[in-house]
Amino acid sequence: MASQIFTVAFYILFGLVIGGVGAHYYLPKFTFWISFMGAVIGLWIGVTRYRLRIFETIEAAVAGALLILASVHIIELLEELNMISGIWEGVVIALIILYYLLGKHYKKFTWYASGRVGFAGMSVIGIYFIIRCLIALALSDMVSFENSLEIMLSGLVAFASFFAVYNLAGKTT
Repeated sequence: MASQIFTVAFYILFGLVIGGVGAHYYLPKFTFWISFMGAVIGLWIGVTRYRLRIFETIEAAVAGALLILASVHIIELLEELNMISGIWEGVVIALIILYYLLGKHYKKFTWYASGRVGFAGMSVIGIYFIIRCLIALALSDMVSFENSLEIMLSGLVAFASFFAVYNLAGKTT
């Protein structure tokens, strides 16, 4: 089982890196999204190959992704002293704390009667992409194609995440 976990983590990281490097050279404005898709494809390959439970795997992947995001924003902050990276670092740290708290207490929520694994991870994904969507809306002087696409993709991922939480809440263990 441990080898499966590390192999799936490798698939996710490999997809993330390949997507990021490819996008950096060919579509630099979409590096985040292409990297994200690479990671999702890696996750899908791992879940399919080893027949893992999707929400348990996503739950673990979110914990790792938050640490990667925190590291990336710290590096950007130290290299460029960029205020936006500092703000994002604060957001990611808040999400790490929220992930921990939700993971610890989600079974006590009366409306989440199923108690199924996946609540913390899917909720944090939804919140992260809602924040991305709101920032894209707030920082746009003029709605460009890239900004419109950012808003739509972030909103779509957030909606899908919260819809998954809703569906998980209705299922019993």
